[in-house]
Amino acid sequence: MKKDIAEKWIKALKSGDYEQGKYALRSVDDRFCCLGVLCDLYQKETGEGSWKTGIKGQNYLYVYEGQNHFLPSGVCDWAGIENENGHYYKSGSGSSLTDQNDSGCSFNAIAKIIEEVVDRL
Repeated sequence: MKKDIAEKWIKALKSGDYEQGKYALRSVDDRFCCLGVLCDLYQKETGEGSWKTGIKGQNYLYVYEGQNHFLPSGVCDWAGIENENGHYYKSGSGSSLTDQNDSGCSFNAIAKIIEEVVDRL
């Protein structure tokens, strides 16, 4: 993970500018998962990528560069993230930021996890 981008992501997660949602990068009621916040930062920083409305089952949601749950490869490359679901290791066990977000972990708690990962770099 690139430290400068991680710091911007942490700041965005803590800012209160994004309402947290689950199970999608971004929902049509403008709720974001933690990875959706990173996609939004990517778009704002690079001018690349776009949000488009899509349908999954009976639910409307936003799709970012063809993805609705995981990070597109361009965002992974830009942020220096090795996998599409934000997998990380902590205290000998592995988890993903997607799992943390969807299980109810707050953006502040997720920001702390990212800080811990960056501190190990």
